[in-house]
Amino acid sequence: MNKFLIFIALIIVLILGSLYIFLSPRTVVPVVIVPAVVDQSPKVTAVASFICNEGKTIAASFYEKTATATPSTSQVTPPVPQGGVNVLLSDTRTFDLPQTISADGARYANTGDAFVFWNKGNGVLILENGVEANYKGCVLIAPPDVEAKLSVPYADQGGTFSIRLPSMYSSSSDGFTVDPTFKRQINPKMTIQGVRFTIPGTMATGTNLSRDSYIAVEQIPNITTCSAALFLDNAVSTSSVVTAGTAYSVATSSEAALGNRYEETIYALSGTNPCIAVHYFVHYGVFENYPVGSTKEFDAGKLRATFDSILSTLVVNQ
Repeated sequence: MNKFLIFIALIIVLILGSLYIFLSPRTVVPVVIVPAVVDQSPKVTAVASFICNEGKTIAASFYEKTATATPSTSQVTPPVPQGGVNVLLSDTRTFDLPQTISADGARYANTGDAFVFWNKGNGVLILENGVEANYKGCVLIAPPDVEAKLSVPYADQGGTFSIRLPSMYSSSSDGFTVDPTFKRQINPKMTIQGVRFTIPGTMATGTNLSRDSYIAVEQIPNITTCSAALFLDNAVSTSSVVTAGTAYSVATSSEAALGNRYEETIYALSGTNPCIAVHYFVHYGVFENYPVGSTKEFDAGKLRATFDSILSTLVVNQ
């Protein structure tokens, strides 16, 4: 009998305990929502090099950050650029500049606009304290062509174009010789100006190739339709070609006089004004006119390939 009563008492205790747990206030454990972490680290989008007057250079690494949401307002304001650029000048100075609002090109500046890097097209304007800095005529340069050994950059004084050469000296038989004031007359009414790069003497030594052969970057001002035929007085043929995404008007010319041969090819950049063109001028003697064994016939294919490689590095800033 006593055991039965003890058993009933235990049952009653368990039932009352369950009711207490069920009816008593419960502790609510809050759910913690962790906001998503937005990666604000810069993401490099492009790396570029620029060459300026006097051989000065600028290395630029452009980057962007993940845009963050801004509170909405009734006032419409332009979006704040999220990008930036790291700049290394050839005088060893460095700048990390955020992008600022600009109606023309991409403008980057530090606090108070003490240093401004303004990228417009293929050119760059550098301002220091509101004044144009010593880095003038800056134009984008193509990456070095390791295979063709095109390591030496050149830009004209006005920052109109840049190009790369295998080697270049003011006067030497080992590199291209530059003439920045080159002019040629193609008819009584037309004088063409440009920059001429004459071949190294070593390319002609012992062959029938003349040392006055060259590649030049030329221009004709105030031209609405840029055509290669404008650069030759006696074009033999003209055509249009697209090379590496660049459209060219192409014209060729060939002449012979007193045992000499003159072959010219013009690659004019369609749509440029001034009309800009690259000019191949190849002068050589008729090989059969040389005494047997006295000279070697120059490698026309190799010379052409060298000129083509240089052409492929041309960058125009208009």
